[in-house]
Amino acid sequence: MMIHGFPSKVTQFGFRVEWDFPFSPRSHSKAIPYNLNDQRVLCVIICDLTPLVRFYDRIAMLRRFLFVILSLSTAYATSVAPVLHECPVCSKKSVATRLMSYSNFGEPARDLSDRPGFAFSDVEICPKDLYAGFPDTWEDMKPAEIAKLQEFLKAPSLRLTPEEKKIIDGHEDEFRDSGFFAPLWSRSCDDFLTLSPRDRFDRILRLHYKGASIFSWKDAKEWEKRLAAHYREQAITALQDAETADWPKPNDKRVYGYLRAEFTRQAGREDEAYGLFKEVIAAESLLKDNDDEMSWILAWSKEQSLRASADAKDPARLMAHIIPELPDPWRDRKAFEDPRWPLHYAAVGILVQKAASGEKSFSDTLWKLLERKPGRLLALLETSGSYFSTLRAVDPR
Repeated sequence: MMIHGFPSKVTQFGFRVEWDFPFSPRSHSKAIPYNLNDQRVLCVIICDLTPLVRFYDRIAMLRRFLFVILSLSTAYATSVAPVLHECPVCSKKSVATRLMSYSNFGEPARDLSDRPGFAFSDVEICPKDLYAGFPDTWEDMKPAEIAKLQEFLKAPSLRLTPEEKKIIDGHEDEFRDSGFFAPLWSRSCDDFLTLSPRDRFDRILRLHYKGASIFSWKDAKEWEKRLAAHYREQAITALQDAETADWPKPNDKRVYGYLRAEFTRQAGREDEAYGLFKEVIAAESLLKDNDDEMSWILAWSKEQSLRASADAKDPARLMAHIIPELPDPWRDRKAFEDPRWPLHYAAVGILVQKAASGEKSFSDTLWKLLERKPGRLLALLETSGSYFSTLRAVDPR
């Protein structure tokens, strides 16, 4: 995360350069509570950078202090710290906060959106010439690329596609303050770089995950949802192209096949997604060396294929996938070794989710399954606890 100025005005076709800074130029730092992965963390945000750059040796002390604060404020291995970097275009030194360590607790997101490279990687913007990029583009820039960027940044303008302009039209002020602006400004700067196919692929995925994050907000605007859907379709196309490209490694292609199916499911094309998941399941089942590090692809494909299937719409058919004994995964670790577990896990999640959303047939089926037995309730809480928190609001039983 980096605090930087954003342009005071954005138009449909670009922006011009009166920059507003959110804090006083003399304010060196501001301590705020910041939430990383639902764990409370204390960050130090650097605003006025010049004094800190001149005395960077003090940063080492600040980093040690920040580490202590982080250690006290959370017991988990998620931490951020200020880092000094130099703009590759104008050589301006500045300070940004970057993720230093990360831990994920609980069930991982089935679309990999909680991976730190996507969840917490942020665009960094030079406070002098406004060059923007993800941290990995701030190094190894060629002289010809620097010259092109220097010329472009004399009169910077945001480059949008016709489809993006159509969606954003009429919402320019909201777009300026949205989470989409920084990665799209970074993309405008990327146009002057020679990026590898992998780098361009990663940029497309980053835009999708930014959109998916905004899409999940309860107060997301309709134009934000349309833009997020646009980037999801771009990601699906990029994943399909990557499956037949030369640059990905074989294991990467396995992941891309799974993600293509999952993004298609999230797009609402369930029949198509179901077919794609079945292709992944068939391919993964043929692999003799399906090691533990990659075995999640097969298990998750089984889960998500059920979510995309017709069985997910019928509580009676859904019950056929639930293990009658209702194993508690945290009391009986062998439950994970049961070949029925992936479909059981997904079926329980679907059942509880739909019951929590107020669908009576699913709610009735859930209570019949529980039979008022505390042990069964505990087993389901351990399997799909997140949805139970909302169930009480729609079902007083």
